[in-house]
Amino acid sequence: MQPSLHLLELPTITIGGESYDLLPHKPVCLLVYLAYQGTWVNREVLASLFWPEDDDASARHNLRMLLSRAKQLPWAKEVEAEPTRLRWQIQTDVAAFREAVGQGNWERVAALHHAPLLAEWRLSDMPGVEEWLELERETLLSTWREAVLNYSRTLNQQKDYARAAEYLKRLHMHD
Repeated sequence: MQPSLHLLELPTITIGGESYDLLPHKPVCLLVYLAYQGTWVNREVLASLFWPEDDDASARHNLRMLLSRAKQLPWAKEVEAEPTRLRWQIQTDVAAFREAVGQGNWERVAALHHAPLLAEWRLSDMPGVEEWLELERETLLSTWREAVLNYSRTLNQQKDYARAAEYLKRLHMHD
């Protein structure tokens, strides 16, 4: 069974039916960022994100060391590295969220967003990553809000007022 990464809550990785909490350490943050992107990421982008204050050579060196540490995690063997880019393709709840958005499946979108992206992670020692995280949290939350409103409208049209009210209550509680 392939591992899966849950990011729309307290971050966990599930392997073989067992779930493990992820802590916000730099190697884990690198892997989470790669998984979130779901595609190739330029090494220069990563270096400037994790070390915005460092010169290019130092930031690239730090990224090589960080990648080496990240690949030592037992669940991160599938990270792909090329000279100019990195990728970690793993099943994530964010990918499922995005897929449901693309399909206009508002019920699924509303159900998938349990909590903010990487809930409770604070990354003050990584200001570039923390800034990225705040922007992505807001983007996902905005998409979730829109989905809840759309799904509530659908439920109202179906005269399922109780369920529509439940979703609107969730929206209100979150705000």
